[in-house]
Amino acid sequence: MDSLKDKYGEHFDFAILRSELSIIYSSTEFHKANIHELWMYLKSTDLSDSLPQVTKLASLIVTIPATSAGAERSFSCLKRIKTHLRNSQSQNRLSDLSLLTIEKRLLTTLQNQNSFYDDVIDEFTKKTRRIDLTYK
Repeated sequence: MDSLKDKYGEHFDFAILRSELSIIYSSTEFHKANIHELWMYLKSTDLSDSLPQVTKLASLIVTIPATSAGAERSFSCLKRIKTHLRNSQSQNRLSDLSLLTIEKRLLTTLQNQNSFYDDVIDEFTKKTRRIDLTYK
């Protein structure tokens, strides 16, 4: 509780938080629930209005990443992309390529859908830029 006070003291009323936590700890339905399940339960019921400090604490815990491995992996991907295509990169292209590299699993899931390639082709056909290939 002290480290929470040091870092996020202005966001919580600790007297109310202690009493709300004692209610949560005394309730048997939350004994085996993890923090995400508790947060989802508070959000889906009216308990979020009754226990605002616990809801705020659960929201904070759910949004703070457990490790920085994801961010480090993203920077590693960005470094590989910049090294490979250093001279021909505009900022928009670099951003788009890094997004595709970082979200590789999502892209694979989308590619497995039947309409993915048709949707991509449709997007390109909507663009107005055309190359004139007639010989004069």
